[in-house]
Amino acid sequence: MHSLQQYAQAEFGATRVELRRSPAQHAVVSFYARQDAAIRIAASKASVAPACKAGCAYCCYYKVEARAAEVLAIKNFALSRFSPAQLQAVIEQAQRNVSQAKGLTHAEHLATNQRCPFLQETRCSIYEVRPSKCRAFHAADVEGCRASYEHPTDMTIQNSFIPEIFDAANGVAEGFYAALEHAGIDSTVYDLNSAFVEAIQNAAVSKRLNSGKKAFLSATVVTVREDGAAH
Repeated sequence: MHSLQQYAQAEFGATRVELRRSPAQHAVVSFYARQDAAIRIAASKASVAPACKAGCAYCCYYKVEARAAEVLAIKNFALSRFSPAQLQAVIEQAQRNVSQAKGLTHAEHLATNQRCPFLQETRCSIYEVRPSKCRAFHAADVEGCRASYEHPTDMTIQNSFIPEIFDAANGVAEGFYAALEHAGIDSTVYDLNSAFVEAIQNAAVSKRLNSGKKAFLSATVVTVREDGAAH
């Protein structure tokens, strides 16, 4: 089984090659395929199986964060797959989430259940292009997820991550993020709700990203500390 660092190094090289021939919002789709493959292999060899299954949506009420390339991949998917009514419903839910989060600290936001705007009847409507953080999230015991959902302000509740899957999912992700930075592409962590709304409303976001500029001008930025925690 590879270490987190080994996964990161392999993905860094693969993404560097991909970015030479594709814009970031297209390269991210190839990254997702590699991350999913690494997770599947790690899960097949892990001593504990994930409890996650279709229809279990507790984690879809957690704060969702994404990189600019991921948001644009989601935007492209939504514009090509959603009906006008479905797209409008997503935008309105995202805007409600943004309004609710105004004035909250990051800690307070983490302690507030918010339905992901892409959650539809316990299913992810953008499952094919869901953010890397969503792909990486897993649990060996659903009870921790349920407890976090039912008691969002209780920060002592622990989720049961599986080490082999954690290393695979997060190692590949770290390699991708590092490759974005190396290529001079915006790798800022954004709140998905506000970033998606801005991406839909402002076509210049894609041009800014691909020209090496900060992609979003008004979306909420999530600061990540050196220990990997967001605040």
